[in-house]
Amino acid sequence: MTSVAFVVVTFNSAREITGCLESIAAQGLSDFHIVVVDNASSDGTASAVQRSGIDLTLVSNSRNRGFAAACNQAVSGIDDGLILLLNPDARLCPGAVNELVSAIESDNRIGIVGPKLKDPGGELLPSAYRFPTVFQDLAFLLGLKSILVSRPFKWLFGRLLASRFGQFDPHDRRRAVDSVIGACMLIRRDVWMMLGGFDERFFLFYEEKDFCKRALAAGFVTVFVPEALAVHEVGASVRLDPVAACVAKRASMMRYYRKHKSFWANIVVQVALMITKLLQKAKQKVKIWVQLLLRKGPRR
Repeated sequence: MTSVAFVVVTFNSAREITGCLESIAAQGLSDFHIVVVDNASSDGTASAVQRSGIDLTLVSNSRNRGFAAACNQAVSGIDDGLILLLNPDARLCPGAVNELVSAIESDNRIGIVGPKLKDPGGELLPSAYRFPTVFQDLAFLLGLKSILVSRPFKWLFGRLLASRFGQFDPHDRRRAVDSVIGACMLIRRDVWMMLGGFDERFFLFYEEKDFCKRALAAGFVTVFVPEALAVHEVGASVRLDPVAACVAKRASMMRYYRKHKSFWANIVVQVALMITKLLQKAKQKVKIWVQLLLRKGPRR
């Protein structure tokens, strides 16, 4: 089997990293190696990696370089084979890598593959997406995403939404998709090198969407492989600072739009961003006023 290089980027991931590394070791591969890049964690992640006892290469950064830059940093030391990016909050199920490798080697036009993802409770997670659209991102910015992905809404409007949101497409068959989730994706090294890896201007979020889009433009397709399974604890990587994660996501969204979208699409999303910022500020002011009123108590 082709050599597989696992790239795991950590940031305050001490709680999850051992399970991630153990799931790699349990794949039973004969030719693989692991590179962990720690982005200046303060919770003992590097020590947890070393205590795992698993043979790997640990790179410790003095500052948080971001996900894209850390992935590029890891891959720069990989000479051949396939690259499997895996989040520290993700765990590979038995046989997952063999399924992914078999899929990517089945056709030279396939440059990227991704597995079916489930949460720790066994619920299916969106595992493949359409390229970002104004409709999608307006739903996110206006806080409608949680409603759209709810079970009643899916049941009523699933077919209609499938034309707009890739996560509503069937997750029961192997198929070409626009992009898979960066939490677990297998990539041909020659495709990675051809495209220059991830665009490091994406500090966090949207880097895999941008990469898949560039790969498609270069003639390589991305394929969703439901026979391969992985468990993903969504949000574990950013739970310690959700505000910073939200800021990073919005910045990456705008960078993606500037790079790939029309002038008018950029205007619409920028206006939506301004509206949501104003609403957030108003919400914060109301919260402060309510707290002040509660402290003062009723007048006598």
